[in-house]
Amino acid sequence: MFNLGPVVIGIVMIMVVKIFMPHNLIIGLIGIGFLVGYMVGDGPIMGLIASVLVGTVECVIGTFISVFTDYAGFQSFVIFDPFNFTLTADLTGFLFYLIYLCIVMGLSGAIGGFLNKKKF
Repeated sequence: MFNLGPVVIGIVMIMVVKIFMPHNLIIGLIGIGFLVGYMVGDGPIMGLIASVLVGTVECVIGTFISVFTDYAGFQSFVIFDPFNFTLTADLTGFLFYLIYLCIVMGLSGAIGGFLNKKKF
């Protein structure tokens, strides 16, 4: 059965890395993906799935935090121009960041799950 404990720990660890070490984000993502894949302990496929799940949830949470922290910009965006180029640019940036997180964390999570050697 899939264990959600490492997923929650991974989400918290990504938030800590993004707050305290934003300049070393790629190294943090690789390390966190590896640790989540290793902690799941069900082989490389489950390590990949858990790491991708961590990256996806963090991307959605991070996007909501960044949108709602700039309240004045969010309010004017919703009221005055809901179908402008800004929506397309924000959505494109979100999708690129989501793909980036899923690839980096998924590969490192698969390596961590492979190195755990509980199940292949």
